[in-house]
Amino acid sequence: MATLLELANNVLLSVNERPLPNLNGLQGTQLKTCITYALNRTSQLNDWDFLSESRNANVWAGSIATLDTDVQRIKGVYWRVPLGGGASRRIAIPFMQTPEFLALAHNQSFDSTLSVGTYPSRYTTVGWNRFQFNPYPIDTIGQNAIEFDIIRFLQIPVNDNGVFTCPDFFIPLIQKLASAEYARNHLEDTSLANSFTMLWESEAQTLRDRHRATGNQRGFSFYNRRR
Repeated sequence: MATLLELANNVLLSVNERPLPNLNGLQGTQLKTCITYALNRTSQLNDWDFLSESRNANVWAGSIATLDTDVQRIKGVYWRVPLGGGASRRIAIPFMQTPEFLALAHNQSFDSTLSVGTYPSRYTTVGWNRFQFNPYPIDTIGQNAIEFDIIRFLQIPVNDNGVFTCPDFFIPLIQKLASAEYARNHLEDTSLANSFTMLWESEAQTLRDRHRATGNQRGFSFYNRRR
């Protein structure tokens, strides 16, 4: 797995610049900004399977649940119902536009340990990572029964030796777009930037096509290609 410093230096080498021993200075900050941009753009290209996961809210404040800031978008919200013997099933909670949501009766709360069979009948967004439910659970068991299927952003490692949480084959794609940004914004070389952008677009399309062709197979994961 590539580290942040390795990727940053590969970006520098690709634009004929000298590599750095660390990313502490101004040039390091510029590189991290370019890499962050590339991460975000590349994350949004497709519903990459390695960016999909199911999670619970981090914080509850009354009827409002807040998720981590790495959430790119929500694919669905569900209430998990235990069936006994360790089995369970999920019930989709319908989304409602905010005006319609607010026009209904005031929010009602419930204790899932007492109100068996009660679960939220609708939810809406009150911010890009905040969601309001009605009725809403007031106990931890009920709050943890609400699951969010999300697509997350790729996150830049917090230190130079941190590794990226994506398959190895995805790194060159990030590098090409980061190289384009660095050439455009810090070298003022539009021609070189456009060349890297064209390479990024071509490789991105190839990966998207591969994902569409094989993504519906049972158990498919990009990680399988690394075995």
